[in-house]
Amino acid sequence: MRKASSGRVERPSAWAVGHWIADRYFLERRLGGGTTGEVYLARDRLLRKCVALKVLKRPLAESRDTVRRFLREVALAHSVTHPNVVRIYDTGEAQGMPFFSMEYLQGQPLDQLCAQTESPMTVREIREVGRDILRGLSAAHAAGIIHRDLKPANVILTHRGAIVMDFGVAVPDHGRPAAPQPDDATSIVRTEAGTIFGSPAYMAPELWEGSPSTVQSDLYAFGVMLYQMLAGRLPYMANNARQLLYRVRTTVPPPLRQLRRDTPWNMVWVVRRCMAKQPERRPTSALAVANLLTPLAGLQRRRVWVAAAATVGVAATVVAAATRADPTDPRGLPDPVAITDLNAAIRSFDVGEYSAATRQMDRLRARWPRSAAAAWWDATIAHRVGDEDRRRAGCRVREWEGSTRWRRWADAACGPTYSLPSDLQGELNRPIDHPEWLPLAVAESLVPRTDAARASWPAIEREGLAVADTLRHDEPRWSESITLPVRWQLARASLHVGHGDLDAARGVLDELAARHPHTPAVIERNAWLDTLAGRFDRASVRARSIHEQDPRPLVRVLLERGQLDRAWDEIQRAQAPYRPSLLEMWCGYAYRFEIEAKPPRCEALPPSLSRTLWDRSGRSDPAQLSPIERSIASRQRALDRGECFGDDTHRPAIRQIRPPFETYATQLEIASALCLHDASARRSDRARRYVDALRRLTPADPWILLLSALADELAGATGRAQATRRKVAAQWADADPQLPLVRRVRERLSPTPAAPSLPTPPAPTP
Repeated sequence: MRKASSGRVERPSAWAVGHWIADRYFLERRLGGGTTGEVYLARDRLLRKCVALKVLKRPLAESRDTVRRFLREVALAHSVTHPNVVRIYDTGEAQGMPFFSMEYLQGQPLDQLCAQTESPMTVREIREVGRDILRGLSAAHAAGIIHRDLKPANVILTHRGAIVMDFGVAVPDHGRPAAPQPDDATSIVRTEAGTIFGSPAYMAPELWEGSPSTVQSDLYAFGVMLYQMLAGRLPYMANNARQLLYRVRTTVPPPLRQLRRDTPWNMVWVVRRCMAKQPERRPTSALAVANLLTPLAGLQRRRVWVAAAATVGVAATVVAAATRADPTDPRGLPDPVAITDLNAAIRSFDVGEYSAATRQMDRLRARWPRSAAAAWWDATIAHRVGDEDRRRAGCRVREWEGSTRWRRWADAACGPTYSLPSDLQGELNRPIDHPEWLPLAVAESLVPRTDAARASWPAIEREGLAVADTLRHDEPRWSESITLPVRWQLARASLHVGHGDLDAARGVLDELAARHPHTPAVIERNAWLDTLAGRFDRASVRARSIHEQDPRPLVRVLLERGQLDRAWDEIQRAQAPYRPSLLEMWCGYAYRFEIEAKPPRCEALPPSLSRTLWDRSGRSDPAQLSPIERSIASRQRALDRGECFGDDTHRPAIRQIRPPFETYATQLEIASALCLHDASARRSDRARRYVDALRRLTPADPWILLLSALADELAGATGRAQATRRKVAAQWADADPQLPLVRRVRERLSPTPAAPSLPTPPAPTP
């Protein structure tokens, strides 16, 4: 710790050489920096390679609008896959500063080569470099991205040719920026904090007047670069930006052939066309410029295609080979770039950045829709966020490419309901050959079986404890693996929750939080436990810290407090991957607050427990529910018919199903025991035991408290019952007043309380 000049203590920054960033990138050295950010050489322990890490500078990172724009622009740049465009791998945030990782290129920046007056570039070299730049621009423009800051410093010459860089400041082809100030003579003209407009020497005239960037403004910058490569100087020389703008508007640059006599006439023509002062007089595309720059290349390509077309069988083979995945890759992926994209999506899934994982899978599957591994992971990510529509849409392609094993996994994930294949579930019962699959097997197989266990509880408990011990002691060396290190320990915490040991679960999550303090999946799980424990202020702080990455924890806190209207507003603003699960959650809380008629927005629910409970006709198909959800639905229907039930084999516990139903199974048991209290004192005692057990697990659960109050009232402890209801009323002090359950609780606390009543259908609460 050190003291700033103002006397306040500042935290040491993680952005220093020798530190780990996001528990993934080790900063080796600083490569450079500019007005927008710093660039570091980092070792990526998941991809097992060196990458370049670009981080937005602190003043810009303080604006959330700027950060959102920055990350959106990087995501767009990621969508460009071309040999002449720098490859962007992933995005993240550390100490409030967003960053992205990209391939580390070792080569010579083009501006250094342009500055070498002793040995200028040959015409052939200029033509090759120009062609590569135009190919990269063409790929970006095809994706709807305008570079906006094209200049020699953003081009690097490598073994695979010229590569266009710094697409992190590119923007989608829309929007109208404010006009820059001509007095700015810096190397970068800025319109607002965090918005890069361009470098003055390479800016098209219309940009100075605030016109939007276009393909033609990028081609103007290319024309200036081509002039500079040929002549060894810029076309317009000036001492400041105002003088430069005047010369750009009113003069023409010195003729190229006066400065360099061996300049081909077609290059002179390209420069003249690209640097036309009116954008409509410039070429319409980078591809058109490439054809002007190397006219014979197009003729040679046409000759090749004519020759290939003479042999129809050969041509068909070539086309098929170009559009299919590498048959030797078991995942059905074609090349290292696609594999890197898949690994990036898996890493995002592991840490709980589901929106990023979804975008990465969209880009990968747009190019390789038949990859079995991509299909399996896409379905797994969609299942995790509860987006069944996306899972089904992604599973329409059923002719997977890849190994037999991967195709079988894709078929299992794409069935009527998501499931793991039997060989993955078997990872629980044998030495671990593939540790990356173990947390998935725990989440999708062991935890649901634990939740549904009744008479078979001891056997399930022994299996769960054995797996938890494995998760604790046999953690693999994740620096040598690429998948699911965070979920490895989250699975361990889930097993402790399933066995009712919340203290052990909190211990695991505390360890995870110390190692991964900014990881959304860890924060989300901690917020979940805080909510169940009634620590709403703490849960709210955690939820707001990851609200942009995952809105579910914050929506859950609002719903627990009965603020359904505010929660719905948050759902409307949520990102697409989360909306189906958020709608299901909202409708579940609407049911639990005993809204009598199903809200219209809940008519379109996918198959779920919420939909089944709202369908009081009993016609809903429970086949797509988990065993514990089917048990809950059948028991609720029994209570609706006035049938009481109960046995002593069901241990009170938190079930790890979608909220708000984690404690609902035991609450149904309590409600049934209470409705039988006159017939059996033993059942009444069992109800009290269940109430006390659940209150120890979730001391602030309002529905448990209401059942506890009812049990007290039936036992004659009216004063204690009213004190308990006051706790619930205080928790729902800011709840929407129109909620029936909230209204009844307040009425029971009025000076003339109504007579005690038993729980009324459909919910087992008073």
